[in-house]
Amino acid sequence: MKRLTKAAAVCFAASASLAFGGCSPSDEAATPTNDDSGYSGPDHISITQSFSMNGWEIGQSGSAFAGTFYSAVYDPLYLIDGANEPYGVVAQDTEISEDGLTYTFNVRPGVVFTDGTELDAAGVVTNLEYLAAGFGTASTYAKVAGFAALDEDTVEMTLSSPDPVLLYNMGLGGSYLASPTALASPDYAEATAPSGSGPYVFDEAASLVPTDYVFTRNENHWEADRWPWSYLEIHVVQDFTGAGTAQNMLTAGDTNVMYASWRPGLEDDAEANGWEMVENYSAWDGVMIADRAGDVIEPLADPKVRLALNLVMDREARLAGATVDPGTYVTNQVFAKVDPDVESYPYDIEQAKALLAEAGYADGFSFDVPAGGYFDDTMALIAQEWAEVGVIANMVQLTPDVYNQQVFAGKWPVFAAKLQLYGNPMKTVQDYFTTGAMNNPFDSSAKDPVMTDLIAQFYEAGADTDAISKQINEHITAESWFGITAHTRDLYVLADGLTVKPVQGLYVPNFQQFLPDAK
Repeated sequence: MKRLTKAAAVCFAASASLAFGGCSPSDEAATPTNDDSGYSGPDHISITQSFSMNGWEIGQSGSAFAGTFYSAVYDPLYLIDGANEPYGVVAQDTEISEDGLTYTFNVRPGVVFTDGTELDAAGVVTNLEYLAAGFGTASTYAKVAGFAALDEDTVEMTLSSPDPVLLYNMGLGGSYLASPTALASPDYAEATAPSGSGPYVFDEAASLVPTDYVFTRNENHWEADRWPWSYLEIHVVQDFTGAGTAQNMLTAGDTNVMYASWRPGLEDDAEANGWEMVENYSAWDGVMIADRAGDVIEPLADPKVRLALNLVMDREARLAGATVDPGTYVTNQVFAKVDPDVESYPYDIEQAKALLAEAGYADGFSFDVPAGGYFDDTMALIAQEWAEVGVIANMVQLTPDVYNQQVFAGKWPVFAAKLQLYGNPMKTVQDYFTTGAMNNPFDSSAKDPVMTDLIAQFYEAGADTDAISKQINEHITAESWFGITAHTRDLYVLADGLTVKPVQGLYVPNFQQFLPDAK
């Protein structure tokens, strides 16, 4: 019988204690052991997903789409558990100084890379220095001033200023470790096989890159008994809904895990085949009103105008029709945990017209917006709604690659978006409201005195990041910083004997999130 499993509810996290004790995940992320527990599920995991990867270089590992690849072959210093908290993997017994500027941890013993190199503190420092310069990982270490090996198994990270999100970012994909010997090679970045110490080993000969990847269990892994599966496969299939190739492979038994967006009939197919469906709310849909100071589009500087744009967006109507995921959660908030004390935007055309008139734009105004690929339908619908109050959004067609490049570089004041929904509110603050953040291309917080003060408080040592995140959510919702319409979900469809514990903020699960299904 098909079961739909919900990811755990995410709440505003409490401030981290100064001692980051414990080296195991919470119960939400408990994992199996390969012992006499009676596991009788499949002897392997075979996954279909729509996203490939660009190579095995750890400096690229910050991508949310390549997590399964990296986590299978590389041990990380930290990972994120089911409660959206970082926990130590190779890093043990982390201590944080009272001023938030010094992180000290011990290196787990027995970590050996596939090339025979044994990991020690000096090897961790080599990796951290590499990651701090990596294209996909440098932002994780933006506030780190340096790394030092205090002895053979103790590492110290020194920060230039406090960073409450450091360990979370390291656990989100920014702390995978490669062999220091391999890193020293001038050809490392182009290597076709990883030199990792993870639970599985990439079998290059059995793989057909870039579509089919095969991994065998690393019997020398320090935690080898944890994994009951003899091998892992990842098949890259451009089938985002599971309506074709991916589901055919799952039905035939060629795979036993499928990542998919919702489509009509998916639940029925799961019911008929006895598959489990696990959901993860991983993104928000809508428009980014990036130019909140009106630097390019002057009317956007007025919060009345931004609110008017929201009031004509009929969020509830978007749920109508058989092609809309019934699991879509209607909200205008950017934080994953929707605060019931924060007022929602109603659908009210007359009030929108009144607000525009008060702001001096009774006749409306016009501006250009980008469109292209996935965002064509979204932007067309929103443009139609805005036109009802005289606000004309002229759609300019771009190719998908140019679209992404330009919107995050600050080329467009307003653009349709589907962006990451982090389970940890500290990450939301960092990713959407701090200077230099990709999702804050017009640096709006620096132009808003209230936000400037809140962000400064957020980064103070010992700050109550929970309370500050809540205040930020209240402020940006009252000021209509976004045009969010809903939180959307991804689905993981699994054959009998397997399940997964999703981490909100990761589109693609890490290998460590897969479990034998305890029914």
